[in-house]
Amino acid sequence: CNPNHKQRAHYLVEYYARYAAGAQGDTCAGQSFKSTTNQGPLMFEFMFHLKKSNILSIEELIDSETYPKPYSVYVKGFQACSAALLNSAEDSLNFRLPDQLRAYYLEMGVGNLVANETTATFSNNNVLIPTHIPKLINGTCAWMMPYTQIEPDTLPFFERDVDLFLCLKPLSDNPNAVWWMWGELMPNGGKICDSLVEFFQKLIVDPNWFNPPKKMPE
Repeated sequence: CNPNHKQRAHYLVEYYARYAAGAQGDTCAGQSFKSTTNQGPLMFEFMFHLKKSNILSIEELIDSETYPKPYSVYVKGFQACSAALLNSAEDSLNFRLPDQLRAYYLEMGVGNLVANETTATFSNNNVLIPTHIPKLINGTCAWMMPYTQIEPDTLPFFERDVDLFLCLKPLSDNPNAVWWMWGELMPNGGKICDSLVEFFQKLIVDPNWFNPPKKMPE
């Protein structure tokens, strides 16, 4: 294991111990969740109350004063992404996005989820603009930190905080599973859950639900 990765894994645990949501489990706020991978034509209908009516387009990103700074886009609520925006991202990546992430962008899009009626987080919790993902990977994203490193064969899609990303592994047996970037020393090798649907089902209940444990396992 790369010593830098080990240091980073311990940093993640120590960082989130300050406001960790508590013990992890298969239930959250008294509700149980399944790793659903097939919910019919709409996978993320349970989040539709968070959507805005407009659709985020390539033209809006290029022409608006918010580009290339993403945060003023994120705070406007969830904006579904145009098919053209996804196609542009996929052309730069040279592969198709995993099915659940593609469905998420088309149904919900770009935005953040930092609070519900009872719980809040101090973190960004931003779902990344899809055209920023290939730029993060190749090191040309305008807002990325100069020391940011993206793990090989991973697809960052969620900015937990500055330089702290959650990712998918599109070449793996389960490309819809959610992982910590550089989290191989965390419980379950850094794997958070088995599907993006499950991840967002829990996120709308508790925006901190996937925090690492307060103490690194022996």
